[in-house]
Amino acid sequence: MARKSKAFKELYQARKQPKRKRKTGSNRLLETAAKELGLALKRLVSSPPGQEKMSDILENFAEPYLPRPEEDGDLEKFEYVFDLAVIAWNSTIISPSNPLEIQEKLFEQADNPEWELETREVLRSMVERKQEHFPECRRMILNYTLEDRGYDYYLSVMSSSELKPDDKASEDTETDPQE
Repeated sequence: MARKSKAFKELYQARKQPKRKRKTGSNRLLETAAKELGLALKRLVSSPPGQEKMSDILENFAEPYLPRPEEDGDLEKFEYVFDLAVIAWNSTIISPSNPLEIQEKLFEQADNPEWELETREVLRSMVERKQEHFPECRRMILNYTLEDRGYDYYLSVMSSSELKPDDKASEDTETDPQE
């Protein structure tokens, strides 16, 4: 699968910020996507019985890009990978024929060509992975949280109901924190 270059690892280090609530690129993209799709987030429902939890799906999707145990796997590195995974995932649902076009908004004010090149390559790879390994799952990822428990990370995902290719609105969202 995808191997991360030294430059990509350095991007993680450059991205470190003091721990605080921050609005990430994926959050901005999610807000835009929700508006474009007309998603009305009126009530939350748990994952329907028999349906795989979206947190498990997202973790499986992002797994090849996550830091390995022998690497320094701090929370920011995991968040960065999950941010990119959410952007790639949702862009394939919003625009199946041209998901990379949706991602262009991320790069409008990019002032680091190396970051832009690396990020574009990772997103392209993630889009291919989504289309190849998860083509039938059409649930938008609306939000996620990643909690450092000291010995591991706890991933919780909020997603839309399964969208049909012609769906433009949904009133329900699903939450599925990992147990």
